[in-house]
Order: sequence, then C-alpha cells, then structure tokens
Amino acid sequence: MNKVKICLLIIIILIIGGCSIKSTKTDSDDKNAVIAKTNANILDELEAKKTSSIENAHPIAVLDDGRKVFLQVNPEVDNSIFVTSIDGSIVLKINAEISKNIYDAKVMGNWIVYVESSNDMTKSDWALYAKNIDDNRRIEIDKGKVVNAKVKTPTLLGALISASNGKIVWTAFEKDEESVNAIVKLYDIENNTYKIIDRLNVEDGEFGQPGLDGDWIVYDIGKIDMKALARNGKLVLVNLKNNEKRILDEGLRVSGASIKYPYVVWNSGDSILKLYNIKTKEEKTIVNWGMTGVWNSSLNDKFISWNTNGDGLYIYSIKKGETLKLKDSGITSGGNISGNILWWYVKGEKCKSEWITLD
Repeated sequence: MNKVKICLLIIIILIIGGCSIKSTKTDSDDKNAVIAKTNANILDELEAKKTSSIENAHPIAVLDDGRKVFLQVNPEVDNSIFVTSIDGSIVLKINAEISKNIYDAKVMGNWIVYVESSNDMTKSDWALYAKNIDDNRRIEIDKGKVVNAKVKTPTLLGALISASNGKIVWTAFEKDEESVNAIVKLYDIENNTYKIIDRLNVEDGEFGQPGLDGDWIVYDIGKIDMKALARNGKLVLVNLKNNEKRILDEGLRVSGASIKYPYVVWNSGDSILKLYNIKTKEEKTIVNWGMTGVWNSSLNDKFISWNTNGDGLYIYSIKKGETLKLKDSGITSGGNISGNILWWYVKGEKCKSEWITLD
C-alpha cells in the first residue's frame, strides 16, 4: 500500500512543485494548433482545434456564462482558486487557510468544492469546503479525523473528492482508539445530510478516487498483493436511488475509474482501458496496448482521454469508436477532461497548462 501511495505522492509533487500564477491571459488566438492531423477520417471535428494556455495553473471548468475556474497550487506562494471573466480578468479568488494548500477542486453549478491541507506527505489534517460563487457562502463539509490518534496510521493522502448535482462524495480515512477505517462518504448540500456509502478496516484495503454523476457513484477498493507486488483492485458501482452495489471488475491494477452517466471508464491493468454503459450493461475494451502503459483516464458524455507512459495524449470518441493521438509526447501530467475542456501540463515548461474545448 505504501508503494502505491508514494507513487501517487510523487505525481502530485510533480504537478504542484514550483508553480505560481503569472498570467491569466490565454493564447486561444494562437494559430499553432496542438492537434496534429494524424488521420483525416478520425475525429475530424477536433483536428482544427486551437489551444489556450495559462502559466502556473490549470483550468477546472468553464461556467455557462463563459467564466473560467482555475486551480493554482504552490507551497511557496499564494495558493488559490480563481475565477476569470471572459476577458481574462480575475473576478473571484478563494485562498487556502493559513499554512494550508488547496490540492484539489471540482465545480458543480454555482458551487466550487475544494479540499486543502498542510503541505506535508500525509495530508492528514485535510478539510473539505464548498464555496458558492454567486452569494459567497462557504460550507465546511468535513475534515481529517486521524490527527493525534494513538494508533498507527497508514501513509495517507488527504480526501479524494468528486461532485455533481448538489452532492459531494469523498474517500478518506477515519479512526478511533481501536482501528483505522477507510470510508466513502456522501454529502447533500441542499438537505445538509451525510451518508456513509462504504467502510472497511484499513487492514482489508483502501478506497481510491471516487467518481460521482447524478445518482451514480463509482470507486475502487484496493490492497497491495505482496506476491505480485501490485495493487489488487475491485471496482464498485453504486446506485444512490436504491443503494444497489455492483462489482464491475476486479483483479490486479484495477483502478482509476471515472463516470459520466451512462458511461464508466477505468484501468483494468497497466495497459487496458474498459468502458461500461450503465443503461445497456454492456462492457467493451477500448485500449489493450500490451507493454504501453495507459493511465489517468477521464471522460465526458462524448469523449475519453488518457496518457501513455511515453508522455502521449489520446482521445477516444464514444460515438464513433475511434481514437486520435493528440500529442506524441510532451505531456507531464494532466490530460484530464473537465466538462467540455481537455487540459494538460506542458513538459519542459514548468507549470504551463494548455487546453482545448471539446464541443
């Protein structure tokens, strides 16, 4: 378990190290398109897309009125979420508490959901908030419950979050004087209610990144297999309407699920990506690349994106069943779909991010 967490921590450090906001001006008018024309018959609607960029931050979402939301994380400078108007000027800024850093954020409607912690390796003092960008309300939703406990703790990351339609789900660790538990917890903003979706003793495993869309939650349960020296995972799909749980996949290196109803995408091994349709209950393998590792998959209702271990970035059309290589190399991290945008960090340019719109 510690090896997996150390790898995750290294990825996070690479993302956040040495970043500071320099400009919110985008270069969407730049005529140099990032997408190379690799096949005239594949995903034609994306081949002419131009990139936008920003230094030392990355986009989280584009709001319906054209405002953009960005996250900038750096322990050395002012750490914040900021919202820009159509002309690029900052109209709202959300700062972390003193001595803390925001390390993840999501947007749902007029709410920005974010989690912050001290800049240490465990992030055990995390706190989860929701901020209304229209009326400036802020809600403290939950916080870490492992600080100052007397029993041993695993090597922790802070809470992993997802948000959709007024609900927030997160995975984290809690403990009392007897045991440490991994949990999946749900919060409903409108009704101010909490619900435990899943719980298990940390000796039996841990929960990975959750995904939430509408009435559906997906997450993985994992534990290190010491013989295989790999994480043995199980992918769980939950229907919030009837609390039904369904196992979609299990085995070595099953992890990294994302959801946009009716689709779920996840890693089923180092080089395999699978897609599941909740409505039809059909599953298909969209990538099986042998020795080429694939990771960091994400999706919306039209496209799926992922990185490769060669720093490449790919996108798959769910409707067409076709794949386009957006970049051969030069992606250090990111490659995430957030709503209708796909963003990534540029290799060799510290923390410059680029993105395209997928509409």
